[in-house]
Order: sequence, then C-alpha cells, then structure tokens
Amino acid sequence: MQMPLSLSAAAGPPRLLPGHACMSARSRWLLAAATALVCLITASSASAESPTKTPFVDATPPGERIDLRDFDPVAFQCGTEHVELSYRDQGTLRVYYDNGAPIKAVRFVKGSGTLWLIDDATGAVLGFESGASPHTEIYDLRAKTYTVDGTTNHNNVPGLGRVTHAGGSLTYELLSFETSTLDDPAHLVFTTGELVHSSAKSTAPEPDWCAILEAL
Repeated sequence: MQMPLSLSAAAGPPRLLPGHACMSARSRWLLAAATALVCLITASSASAESPTKTPFVDATPPGERIDLRDFDPVAFQCGTEHVELSYRDQGTLRVYYDNGAPIKAVRFVKGSGTLWLIDDATGAVLGFESGASPHTEIYDLRAKTYTVDGTTNHNNVPGLGRVTHAGGSLTYELLSFETSTLDDPAHLVFTTGELVHSSAKSTAPEPDWCAILEAL
C-alpha cells in the first residue's frame, strides 16, 4: 500500500521562488474573475429575452368613412350636417418579456386622418381637414402605467391657423391590459385611470369641429 506523503509541522510549508507566490495569486484572481464573468453572462442571458417586433397597418377601407356620431351624437352633429373620419395608422409594436411573461409593450404609431363634413340629406362632402399625429405609446405592465409621448393632435387650417395641437408626454394609470391582444398590435385592449404626470402642451381638449369644418 502506498502511504500518502505529508509534511511535518516542523518542516513548514514549501518554499516558493521569489515572484512565484505573486504570480500564483494573480492567476487565481484572474481565474476567479473570469469564472464570475462567465456566471454573470450566463445569468444575464438566461433572464434577458429579446423583445418581439411586429409591424402593423390599420386603416379605413378605401372609399369608406366612420360616422363619428356613433361615438358622440352631439359633438359631431352640425345642424343638418355631420362629421365623418377616415384614417391610416402604420407602426410597430415591441413587446418585452421576463421568463416568458410580457412586462412592457411599446407601440410606435405614425397616424394620419381626415375629418369630413357631410350633408345629412345628400351625403355630399361639404369640407374636409387632414392632420397627422406620430407618437409612441408605452404600456408598463409592472408599474401599471400608460404613457403617450409625441404628437396626438396636429391640425392647421388656412385662415384659422393651428386649430388643434397636443404634444409632449402624458402618463396615466393603467387599470387593465388584455395581453391576449398583443397578437393584434393595431387593436390593443386596455383601460386607463387618472392622469399621473403631464409635460404636454395642447389647445382646447375638445375643439369645435363643426365650426372648424364649416369655416373651410
């Protein structure tokens, strides 16, 4: 049987050449640092997930318009005339995940639309006004907030100047968000609560579109 070799207490530890102990300690430090870095990269890769990116286009069909009296029968009824809308939204939706669960959605929208003044009796177009509103919407599902950054209204009318404008940053409480609608970026379903932050500048929140379109 081979007996294990041992050093006596009197012999003490083996002597190292000058500089060898320093080199050995440095090597051990580098090895530990490299191991920690590999562990950190591995942990980060495991927890961080690349966001999904989905482009979308949403628009009224060619030649069709939406009767806005369906949403507000008073504000969009102008005597014997009424207001209709056609629009086109194009953008992308990015969704961020943590362990497979969505934690944030960011939707960029470059929208444009036209409001039409329509004669009730004949259906004839009496006037129209177009505008654009590029903006970004951020749905923070952890903080329960909904933020809009950019321009949400921008309409200039010859002779009247800028009749509507809303831009900046607005943050609301996010009361609910249907994650099942993330597959349809143009039609996300959510509800908002109180305004919690604002750095926006805007004209009157409810412009008189009847008066504006009749003045064209």
